[in-house]
Amino acid sequence: MRRFVAAFGLTIVVGLAGVLLTGPAPAYAAVTGATIRSEQTEFSATTPKVAIARCPEGKRVTGGFGRVTGDPRHVVLTRMEPVHTNNLDRFEVAAAADETDPTGQWAVTAVAICADPLPDQQILSFTVDAPPGTSARQAFAACPGGLNMIGSGGRITGGQGEVDLSRTGPVLDTQSTRSTASGQADSTGFAGAWSVTAFVVCARVAASEVAQPANDSDLDSEPQKAVEVNCPPGMFVTGGGGQSVNGGSGNLVIQSIMPEALPGAIPGDRATLTVRENTPVDRAWLARGRVHCAA
Repeated sequence: MRRFVAAFGLTIVVGLAGVLLTGPAPAYAAVTGATIRSEQTEFSATTPKVAIARCPEGKRVTGGFGRVTGDPRHVVLTRMEPVHTNNLDRFEVAAAADETDPTGQWAVTAVAICADPLPDQQILSFTVDAPPGTSARQAFAACPGGLNMIGSGGRITGGQGEVDLSRTGPVLDTQSTRSTASGQADSTGFAGAWSVTAFVVCARVAASEVAQPANDSDLDSEPQKAVEVNCPPGMFVTGGGGQSVNGGSGNLVIQSIMPEALPGAIPGDRATLTVRENTPVDRAWLARGRVHCAA
């Protein structure tokens, strides 16, 4: 049984009107009732494709994962987005082929991590526009004071498959409050305008009840790499992200970020990031996986 941690306080304000007593401070809650839901599109050469993993009725999305399977050459992920509308929470994953118009058969999978609603749970976002010809842009989204991060996501708008979602997930230099998303044009560039949006899922959970671990693959010139990221003991995954490092402009793309699933559609304590060359890379590079975890 997961813990429920309550924080109570009493504020006394002394002024001309006397003493004002306020009620208990808002309570922190643990993430309970977590479950995994997934959906995969058909295998075809059709582009773009969108997979939508829907939460069960009464559950809220904490975050999610996604992948491209089949023949992924010249196909890039462009959206990994948590969505909340009219109590129909979901996680949407999109991918698109670039201008080479590949004929291989491929599919997109979306995975949603869903849980019982949390106090003050909300999805916030921030968008950065990229003028025509821009090769890269990064956006950040942050939780307001008193709330901590339980999941994140990113989205590329425009780009026509020539701009990929090259980075998504928690920011490693802060504690529990901020996420990032980046877009990167491919090695041939993209002449049009596009934008990148970062999403963060926030709730009134204690900072001690969440974590954002990261892990790196080997630094070498292999064309594809996978790296596993583990939650601290006693925690499970609530969302994921990742990036490549030192790959050069648009040469490397995220192919998959997928969680461990336990029997009964329960999220496990780890996830795996897979990054591959979209065009050959003549240098050593690494894949850096990130996950959101909760107790």
